[in-house]
Amino acid sequence: MAAVSSCVIPAHIQVDGKARRLGFERAEVGGNLFRHVVYKTPMSNRDAPLHVYIEGDGISWRSRYVISNDPTPRDPLMLQMMALDSSDSLYVGRPCYFGYARDTNCHSDYWTYARYSDEVVSSMERVIASQADGYSSLVLIGHSGGAALALLLAERLRNVTAVVTVAGNLDVAAWTSHHRYTPLYQSIDPALQPPLAAHIRQLHLLGGQDEVIPPRLVGAWLSKQVSAEVWRFDQYTHSCCWVDEWPQVLQWIDSAEIENRQRIRMI
Repeated sequence: MAAVSSCVIPAHIQVDGKARRLGFERAEVGGNLFRHVVYKTPMSNRDAPLHVYIEGDGISWRSRYVISNDPTPRDPLMLQMMALDSSDSLYVGRPCYFGYARDTNCHSDYWTYARYSDEVVSSMERVIASQADGYSSLVLIGHSGGAALALLLAERLRNVTAVVTVAGNLDVAAWTSHHRYTPLYQSIDPALQPPLAAHIRQLHLLGGQDEVIPPRLVGAWLSKQVSAEVWRFDQYTHSCCWVDEWPQVLQWIDSAEIENRQRIRMI
């Protein structure tokens, strides 16, 4: 009976429990139109960058033709990665996720066709800016669709020094075309935006066995970027086995910050 009961626990309750066990503090933060759940570590070192983690799209659809009632991911990869990070870190929930799907301003568009819309990006921008007050710089980290949001946010937020994407949806039109999905006609496509500013360091992790976002889909976008580094792992899929590489990625982030500070001193 206990096993059956656990299956019907809402996803956001499960994620709250996981975050609590990992030692993260939960808070509710207002964006522009939406409420957002955030999980964070103790904010103790504002002289160093704040690491901002953005999850993938979660469960947008129950099947190819049926929209999900609750897009909240049941096993959020970004929480696992944040647990390995000793820096001040912030996990930012997307609008209408984590139990807020029935909020007044929420509609299923915001986790389907408008998942990367201006309303979503602007609301997340406001949340991050409020939580990042006093920090010297920001590092944005996104998995899958969270990578698309990280790129769009990097254009808007002040003091972003690095962006890290993991199996990222960097060219939305190429992705929908590849899978023969309906285009995300209410979303902003990072591939149609100007390249990120040269001072923003970029690291993009690609999985050779990723069937959700095959590496070839993002090649054209990557070729236009100025300060982009690509790590390809031939045996990795869309979700496996990025946690294993996270200590090395965190070292890269640290080295990028050191180089950025040296550049500022030279200027």
